[in-house]
Amino acid sequence: MPSLLLVVFVLQLAIHILNSVGATAVNELAWILYNKLPTPTSFAARTASSLRKEVLRLKQELNGVSAQDEFSKWAKLRRQHDKATADYEKCYKMRFTEFISTFGVSIAFFLVRNGPGWYRYLRSSTKREKPATRPTPPGVSRALNILFAVAIVAFLSTFKHPPNVFRETESRLQTNNDLIFHRVVAKRDLTPLEEALKPKLISKEGRLLYLIYGPYVVAECSFCQSGEPWTYLLYAAPSILLPHVFNLAIIGLVTSRFFTGPEGARWRVKFATAGVMLGAAEMLAIWSFDNVANIKSQHMSEMNHFHWHMIFYRGCALAILDALLGWVLWLSSTNRYFVKPLTPAQRLDGVIKLATITRARLNATEAMHDLVMSDEANQDDVCQYWTSEEELFEEPEVKNAMRNARKRAEGVDLRDSSERNSRNLMRLIMPQSPRESAES
Repeated sequence: MPSLLLVVFVLQLAIHILNSVGATAVNELAWILYNKLPTPTSFAARTASSLRKEVLRLKQELNGVSAQDEFSKWAKLRRQHDKATADYEKCYKMRFTEFISTFGVSIAFFLVRNGPGWYRYLRSSTKREKPATRPTPPGVSRALNILFAVAIVAFLSTFKHPPNVFRETESRLQTNNDLIFHRVVAKRDLTPLEEALKPKLISKEGRLLYLIYGPYVVAECSFCQSGEPWTYLLYAAPSILLPHVFNLAIIGLVTSRFFTGPEGARWRVKFATAGVMLGAAEMLAIWSFDNVANIKSQHMSEMNHFHWHMIFYRGCALAILDALLGWVLWLSSTNRYFVKPLTPAQRLDGVIKLATITRARLNATEAMHDLVMSDEANQDDVCQYWTSEEELFEEPEVKNAMRNARKRAEGVDLRDSSERNSRNLMRLIMPQSPRESAES
């Protein structure tokens, strides 16, 4: 179970993410992930997905028909498009409302069922006796430096993004292509990338793909087709997953046993899984992105520049993951939190090692005594000391020392002292039960 400090940190992080990203985006992502599972609403989700594809198909056909030359065909497609759009919006709203009610009831039931147990555990964990804190191990210190540098690089990557011609020229999705690039030329010269991108943004489908995958994928992909969006995702996959693969390599390095020892190895699987889930979540978010909002947008403020948003979210997520790993590494390695209690075998092994060291010291002392007593002059000194012991006890300094020692020993019960020492020794060997620890 997590500690109280970790629970508070996770709650604050979740609140900050909700405030930064927005509740609508989080709800839509949760809804998409929920419908990927075999849930009661998955069939309705597939129906809505097919309706969305139908809307996009009809919109593409409608753009290819002239309202003046082929008015009857255009009007027929227009009616079909409006009907499909209305059906899709109705199905989407119904599914989302059903998900919110089901998800809310499930969360409430889960909290009511497990909340009291978590509360009792957190209260008991704060009262549990913890070992003394220790300095940060050298391996963990090196890992913290590496994680700090990688987190800073990941955060700074959010400031480096490709140019966005729509934002730069404050153009709408329906703005003429020549007008957009004329506005760009009025500010600066076109780059080779924008020269290659110019013919790709003539169609509306190309502009929608530009908002999802960015300028590099749309301009450089030679086998991609607007009618098959998965080809763009296939081309963009290496550049999308490269930061996640690099971050996974860093996590594997700093949590390896030869680099940080057991303090880092215990977090290896957990944070490697979290890194893989981040990459999978980004790929899923790109694949399942809904372009309906961009299709209906009439102003620049209504456009969703998804590719540029994902660059920001990716950098922040990787930086937060690395910072969280460094935080738990520091807490666990210094015995502040996440401390694992020693097993009886480990306790017994520690006592055996302590006894072995004590025996070695006693043997060394005995060998030193034999070496000293092998000298005849030292033997004479020892014999002279013990023969003059009675005279030493008559000296005032010795009498005062013996009197003070007797005063200190008057209030000490030897039986209680021996029982306490034996109990402390057994506590090192055998773990105490909660009842025994309360009684002691």
